[in-house]
Amino acid sequence: MQGGRGQDDRERQRRAEDRRGRVPLGDVDEHPVAQRDALERLPVLADGHLVFGAAGVVVEDGLGQPGARGGFELVDVERLGHGQEFILAAMTGSPGALDGIRVLDLGTRVGAPFAATLLGELGADVIKVEQPGTGDFMRTIGPFDGETSLWWSVEGRGKRSITLDLSRPAGQDVLRRLIPHADVLVENFQPGTLERWNIAPDDLRVLNPRLIVSRVSVYGQDGPYRDRPGLDRNGIALGGLLGITGYEDRPPVRPGVIIADYLTALFNTIGVLAALVERERSGEGQGVELSLYESVLRVMEWTVAGFDRLGMVRARTGNRLANSAPLDNYATSDGRYVCIAAAGDVLFPRLAKAIG
Repeated sequence: MQGGRGQDDRERQRRAEDRRGRVPLGDVDEHPVAQRDALERLPVLADGHLVFGAAGVVVEDGLGQPGARGGFELVDVERLGHGQEFILAAMTGSPGALDGIRVLDLGTRVGAPFAATLLGELGADVIKVEQPGTGDFMRTIGPFDGETSLWWSVEGRGKRSITLDLSRPAGQDVLRRLIPHADVLVENFQPGTLERWNIAPDDLRVLNPRLIVSRVSVYGQDGPYRDRPGLDRNGIALGGLLGITGYEDRPPVRPGVIIADYLTALFNTIGVLAALVERERSGEGQGVELSLYESVLRVMEWTVAGFDRLGMVRARTGNRLANSAPLDNYATSDGRYVCIAAAGDVLFPRLAKAIG
């Protein structure tokens, strides 16, 4: 049994290397590969190839130097000249449900990139496109462990990075050469940005009709607020969550995490998975559009229905709910808090018995 399992593992690894090994992108200069530290788990490739690792593209001869955020200097592929091709090094491991699916992550912060992270955790091969010179914005946010952002370590994991300036024709051309090898593209630029750069979804599907494009914004790809900038706080405000969070006699309070971004990423992942299923039926790529405020609005319980049918305006109630008790955080004698949620006729007698 052990021999059979090992043979299966080797066969899966061979298929992954065959599938992810060579991705021809046109002319790129030859530069030697540096395999260091975080990239030691990746296979050594011959000179003239670049290795894509979770920390970025690593090359020698002054193009890439250790010490940048995340451990390596990211290399702008437009600076690499002309030559043979790129090699995407296969990352080994047990295949997941999305094994064989390649995702291009053009996003930044959380709304789009976290969806790509989840798809990667399901087995997809995720290529992260970062900004030349600085890398992704999340690399700059603390707390830091030495030179590494712990936030980036969590949200950037499981991806292989390249840098492209998509506002320049050269960067757009490299992206177009990647598109035929991708299944999914996720982005969260300001609406209209891809169109301005001549890499709109319809343009990209000319190169790959099966491409699934997911677009995330704060207020939607159309509508009166389309062109307004915004972040997570704007999403929870317009979606209604900010207005009901906190105590009635105090100002609204933001949740402890950027919930609009994470919710949107979850809905984004569901949308991409549904689009993959539909593609199997129709053979055609799909579009997935999400906004932060709509994701929040969807989880607002009865708030919208209560206003529509009964004229109720939901208010802030702190930790308590009108129809559930006891349900709160209670101070203890040692200066700490205990959370008790024993709401309901079945649970309360058990709580009373436990208290004595």
